[in-house]
Amino acid sequence: MGASEEGNKRGEGKEGNKRGEGNEGNKRGKGTRGIKEGEGKERIKEGRDRGESKKGKRGKGEKNDKQEESRERRKGLQTNRKRGKRMTEDNRRGRKEKKREERRGEEKREEEKRRKDRRRKEKRKVKKKEERRRKKRRGEEKRGEKRRREEKRWRKKRELDKRRKERREKKREEKRREKRRKERTVLTFHLLQPGNT
Repeated sequence: MGASEEGNKRGEGKEGNKRGEGNEGNKRGKGTRGIKEGEGKERIKEGRDRGESKKGKRGKGEKNDKQEESRERRKGLQTNRKRGKRMTEDNRRGRKEKKREERRGEEKREEEKRRKDRRRKEKRKVKKKEERRRKKRRGEEKRGEKRRREEKRWRKKRELDKRRKERREKKREEKRREKRRKERTVLTFHLLQPGNT
C-alpha cells in the first residue's frame, strides 16, 4: 500500500480509538482493519476471533462441541426466523389484500356516489327542460290568448267602423234624396207658375 511515514496510517486516526477497535476490552469484530503494513493477521490472533468461544485460543481447523451446539441452535433460530418472516410476509400480504379490498370498497363507494350524482344531474336537466318547455307553452298560450283578445277587439272595432260608415253613407244618401226632392218641388212650383211654361 505504501503508506507514508509522515501523517496518519490508514484507519489509525489521531490519538484515540483505532478504527473498529473501540475502547480497550472487546476486540471482537475487529477484522484486519487498522493493521500496519507487513504485520499480517498474527496480531489479531492475540485477541478473540469472530465466533470463537470464550475459552482460550484455537487453530483455524479446530471445532468444539459447544460451537456445534450453538450452530445447531442458530440453525433452529434461523428456521424459526424464516417461519416468522414467512408469517410476517403472509400478514403483510393479508394487510395488503385488506387495504386493496378497502380501496376497492372506497372506489366502489366513489363510483356509486358519482353514478348517483350523474343521475341527479340528469333528473335536474330533464326537470329544467320540462320547466322551460312548460314556460314556453305557457308563454305561447298567453301570447295566443293575447292575440285572440286583440283580434276580437279589432274585429269589434272593424264592425263598429263598418256600421258607422254605413250609417254615414245612409245619412248622406238621405240628405241627397232630400235635396233632390226639394229641388224637384221648387222646380215643379216654378213651372206651375203662369207664364213659366
